[in-house]
Amino acid sequence: MDALKLIERHKDSSTTYLPLGETIPLEGVVRKDWMEFAIFTPDKGSKRVMRTVYETCVFQALRDRLRCKEIWVVGADKWRNPDDDLPDDFEVRRAEYYEKLNKPREAKVFTAQLQAEIRAELGALDTKLPKQPWVTISGKHHNGAIKFNEREP
Repeated sequence: MDALKLIERHKDSSTTYLPLGETIPLEGVVRKDWMEFAIFTPDKGSKRVMRTVYETCVFQALRDRLRCKEIWVVGADKWRNPDDDLPDDFEVRRAEYYEKLNKPREAKVFTAQLQAEIRAELGALDTKLPKQPWVTISGKHHNGAIKFNEREP
């Protein structure tokens, strides 16, 4: 939301960079793979944030958060209020619903379990994928390019 306010303050600006001294939220706004495009580092002087690239990143982050209902906007029927997706008796039967879903009620426990599962699955993928005969990983590129060859029928 701070990033949107920043864009609002400078909407009529035609400058290439956001002003020095401005607090510019980057984490959670500019993805790591966009960071090199968003931040300009001159030979001398301070790092500068490219206004148009930053604005693009802000709107992409907003779009992503709207899609997963992390942000809800009144009147956005496509991304309805997530509270409307809950059963009418959710507050009364919350414990029962969590038990049926086999999910913990504490957010930190839930995210820790989810992170552990994701790490395990990504580790398995990292171990098995390079060994597949139909996968080639090139060392020519920065992080390696992955190419999937046609598999036998």
